[in-house]
Amino acid sequence: MEVLRAITVRQQVAQATIVQFPVRMYTVHQRLLVVRVVPVAQVIIVLLQPILLLLIAVTLQHKGAVLVWEVQLKAV
Repeated sequence: MEVLRAITVRQQVAQATIVQFPVRMYTVHQRLLVVRVVPVAQVIIVLLQPILLLLIAVTLQHKGAVLVWEVQLKAV
């Protein structure tokens, strides 16, 4: 399994939220990040929307996925 760092940059804020978790497959379509997480079937993360990402992260955490949160300005 790979480790994917999905970065969501808050609009007009020089700050990025990096979420890190094990995935099998991930694809990027414009601002949509489609992630297949084990054991979760499929999760769609909409970039530039930290609230939605936070909700998905909480859901994944309840599913047993490992999440590492960092707040820093960094590129993939």
